[in-house]
Amino acid sequence: MSNDFHAHDEVVYAAQLEAYYRAGKGWGVISALTPAQRGAGANMSIDIGAGEAYLNGTAVSKGTTTNLVVAAADATKDRTDIATLTSAGVLSVAQGNLESDVGEGDDYPPVLPDNSILLALVKVQGGATSITTSDITDKRIFNTGLHDPVNGHDHDGEDSKQTTIFDTTKVFDASKTAGWSDLVLSPVIGSNSRVVFLLILNDSGGSRTYRIRRNGFVNEFYDMITLGNGRTGYLTCPTDTNGVVEWLIDTTGNSEVTMEAYW
Repeated sequence: MSNDFHAHDEVVYAAQLEAYYRAGKGWGVISALTPAQRGAGANMSIDIGAGEAYLNGTAVSKGTTTNLVVAAADATKDRTDIATLTSAGVLSVAQGNLESDVGEGDDYPPVLPDNSILLALVKVQGGATSITTSDITDKRIFNTGLHDPVNGHDHDGEDSKQTTIFDTTKVFDASKTAGWSDLVLSPVIGSNSRVVFLLILNDSGGSRTYRIRRNGFVNEFYDMITLGNGRTGYLTCPTDTNGVVEWLIDTTGNSEVTMEAYW
């Protein structure tokens, strides 16, 4: 039994949930560390670009691109691995479990190791001989302004700049068109990557479903809620580095969104 969160045909894995929790403590990428197909030509490995991160009280800097070996694929069954970075500066790819049978889709990634942040999910198709761009899903969470020795910014202790800030600012109050659109939160949280806790009010007749995801990550799913007319509920999601999320409503109608807290 996994601790993954399912909604319709989309899944947020336990490793991702743990990554969000650690982001709330100030752990995350400061710059780059971009996961990508091997630059010298696709094979059973991936590249992680140069960059910086802060985790477990430590600033970690990688000055060059690192190539990480991905374990050989099973002959027929899929597997989902994770690329991670530790506070000791070690980059690696950890293997997930094989799906129980071909096409089952239950190839869950492993748990996120201690003292690590999540950089990517890596899909290892059954019979694969290389990992290409389409197999790599970027899962970096950016926590900017924590520690940047190049620009002289320092983190003053793990909790000092990631304290939960409670707020009751209304950030949206209008008719929202069905489908995905940007929700700009930077007037409240600044142009930063933060985890936000939003209060949603369905202010139209009938039931409506709301979804939320990090801006630009079209294959990711973070949270969903269905609300009857006049009902409220909460959605939680990390923003992009500019303080923006994307949100969806399944039927056009009036809605209100209030920032309850962020960290």
